[in-house]
Amino acid sequence: MKGNTVRSESDFITNLPNNIIDNILGCLPLRDVVRTSILSREWRYKWTSCPDIVFDFWFDQMFLGGHKLEPLIYQILKLHKGPLLKFALQVPDLKSNPDIDQWVRLLPNNTLQDLTLHVSRGETHNLTSHLFTFQHFRNLKLYNCVFDPIPGFKGFNKLVNLELQRVALCARNLREDLVEHGAPEKLPVSLNMLKTLHLSDMYFEKIEETSCAICFIRSCPNLQRLKITAFTFDVVDSVADFLRSQRSSESLTQLKTVKMQLFSGIEAEMEFVKYLLASATALEEMTITPTPVALPMEESRY
Repeated sequence: MKGNTVRSESDFITNLPNNIIDNILGCLPLRDVVRTSILSREWRYKWTSCPDIVFDFWFDQMFLGGHKLEPLIYQILKLHKGPLLKFALQVPDLKSNPDIDQWVRLLPNNTLQDLTLHVSRGETHNLTSHLFTFQHFRNLKLYNCVFDPIPGFKGFNKLVNLELQRVALCARNLREDLVEHGAPEKLPVSLNMLKTLHLSDMYFEKIEETSCAICFIRSCPNLQRLKITAFTFDVVDSVADFLRSQRSSESLTQLKTVKMQLFSGIEAEMEFVKYLLASATALEEMTITPTPVALPMEESRY
């Protein structure tokens, strides 16, 4: 009798509609999703329709063991069926290699909405041009990559959240602007849907990086939340002079919240703050958190 009860409960779960099973699996870490394949013959391939695939620190520590990551990712993506909404690759010690481009090509560009690619070690990774065929991105996080849009690229018109860390911007028009004018005004296309932008490890001592940051910000007419994590050591007068020369932007009328972290208080950072205050006419809150190594300075909120 007890065995029949267990079997009945198991059958009840197995016979749930596929969309409910997918939702349940979507709440589990990838290692646990894959492990459901040992429950029974019916469950052997249910994990292959999970809408989220996340390779993270916990997957690396608790599932990989002695297995190599590269063939495992390839097999999981090859076996996956149905719509894939989220793919995250942020395992420790990931270096730039051709396999990354192969995995991106296996992702469905007609359904994927959330992509995280974290190249944590070694050289920056040149993103495959296939990335620019995705038209349903809502969340995009890139770490240690080169962002070089293909000719004719019209932008990710559904993008809502963008996070960049150690990302080199190599758009051809921007390169010309940097050479001829010292700073690009805007991207070739407006990021109309983008509401949240996080620029991490931003060097205020580099005029090229500061220029690109302003370019990105100006290109987001509906930006509401801006977060910047500074990574600045040296004082460079030319960067402060450049920022003082920038006219206020009329495209920041929707910006409501600004957070600046690891703020050292150098002149370039202060001029950047002045630029934002002059441009963001609807600003409601600006939070500045100082770097621990800077002179004592309490967190400021405007």
